[in-house]
Amino acid sequence: MSYDAPELVEPTYPLPAPTPDADGVLSVSAPVSPKEITTRPSVPVPPPDAMPVIVVPGIMGTNLRATSDPAKPKNGELKPGEAAWQPPNGQIDKAKIWTRWRGKTAKQRQKIFDAPTLEVDDRGEIDLGVNPNNYVIDSKIARQRGWGKVHWDSYGKLLVHLQQDLNKPFVPSQGKTVPAPNWVSANYVDRAHWGCTKQDEMAPLEREDLAALARFNHPVYAFGYNWLESCENAALALKEFIAAVRAEWDRPNHPCRPVVLVTHSMGGLVARACAKMAPESIAGVVHAVMPAIGAPAAYRRIACGVEGDAPGIHPIDNSIRGCFAEIVGRSTDLTTPVMAVAPGPLELLPNHLYPGPWLFAAIKREDGERSQLLRLPTGNPYDLYGDTKAWYRMIDLALVDPAKKFGSVQEIEKSLTRAIDQAERFHTKVLGDYYHPNTYVFYGADKAGLSFGSCTWIAEHAGDAVSSKLVANGRLRGRPVPDVREVELEGGKTLRFRHAHQDVNGDGTVPEQSGAAPQGKVKRIFRTKGYEHQECFNQREMLFLTLHLVARIIQKVQ
Repeated sequence: MSYDAPELVEPTYPLPAPTPDADGVLSVSAPVSPKEITTRPSVPVPPPDAMPVIVVPGIMGTNLRATSDPAKPKNGELKPGEAAWQPPNGQIDKAKIWTRWRGKTAKQRQKIFDAPTLEVDDRGEIDLGVNPNNYVIDSKIARQRGWGKVHWDSYGKLLVHLQQDLNKPFVPSQGKTVPAPNWVSANYVDRAHWGCTKQDEMAPLEREDLAALARFNHPVYAFGYNWLESCENAALALKEFIAAVRAEWDRPNHPCRPVVLVTHSMGGLVARACAKMAPESIAGVVHAVMPAIGAPAAYRRIACGVEGDAPGIHPIDNSIRGCFAEIVGRSTDLTTPVMAVAPGPLELLPNHLYPGPWLFAAIKREDGERSQLLRLPTGNPYDLYGDTKAWYRMIDLALVDPAKKFGSVQEIEKSLTRAIDQAERFHTKVLGDYYHPNTYVFYGADKAGLSFGSCTWIAEHAGDAVSSKLVANGRLRGRPVPDVREVELEGGKTLRFRHAHQDVNGDGTVPEQSGAAPQGKVKRIFRTKGYEHQECFNQREMLFLTLHLVARIIQKVQ
């Protein structure tokens, strides 16, 4: 195929790209126009072979609704089909949702986020801009491909650029074709943003590299999943989704190629498990900000509620965090009923490969120094998660069931055990340390994006020395505020332990040690900075890095 064809001068108007019908034939619909309109429609004809790209979002990145399936249990709070979770898009939407969620009680939250009663909601916002034809796709096709299932503010820009740039690597200019502007921009990104020490360390994409993209049609999909359920369930569903997408594009003499996966956060765990099940159906994977071995923030958010700020962060960014905390739950009585027996959130906890100890209790002396008295876990971390007696426990049984779903403490304990056992099974049996052999990873390591690399309970004490044994055997007396626990020691002394702030570089959620964990197990890993966890694909340099890495994967396909 030549990329120096003459530029057409006849005026045309664009139609959406063709899609396969039930027989695999590519077709496109166009409205009939009056005969006095002589401008001809222009149809972009894709290459005959398809190589789809699928975006797999992180936790809370998929829209959920109350199921309408009569075979499933009915949601206790919502009508069938009513939206359960649609993250806000834009500041006005954020204010509306903040107002609605801050009034939800623990009982209501437990009923709403009841995993078996929910399903993926495909009715989310899709905003293709003023001129959707610029994006080589219309909103109807975008919705058919799952774009409405995911949070648009987080993944919309990524979806649009993947669809546009992978399928249009060249544009006409002065009688010939030249690389499209975004590919030129990607080549000129300062490689320091990608964690490279030299500008030429990540070679620019040459003309022949971009020509490799044009060998295939790259329909872009979004995969939504119920993130309250185990990542194992989502991985099985992703496997089926990949098979269905490939079957859709498979045509006589033009078999659909393996897909490329682009993942965000928890979606990386889902995709890794799926790739382990069916590596032959996947050409390669790009993982963004994946908690590869878990994140202590998951413990903090169940034990204390979602943090609303971080040290050293701009006040505007902290206000955004505060808004998110209000929506998800600022206190443990609001987060525990949702997260404690949901395998998905529990699978974000530090797993058996996370370097320990990472949970501490310390006494801060008058001179400012700390005496560490507890260092946990000392063995299997899943035993720590299932401990409901210790004062530093993650899960308080009294807070799990405000809606009285389980009926007895024994049933609560059984449900808790099942959820933790499933998290352990997923980490140790289903996932392990597997990575698809053609994997690229980037993660945040920013001092302006401090994350919890560990969780520390700190008490100020100016009296007699306190032993580790006394602290370990202390009894929880109360929680005057979400991140404080009053602990009574043997002998009657009471200490107030406050949970410490974020302590290591990261992206605000995933600590550097978890983001960097795939080092040596993947083709390349990039240590980056300058963005917040949920916003990584909206940062120009990270978006271009993602495009670059997807192009490198496609380039290697024979």
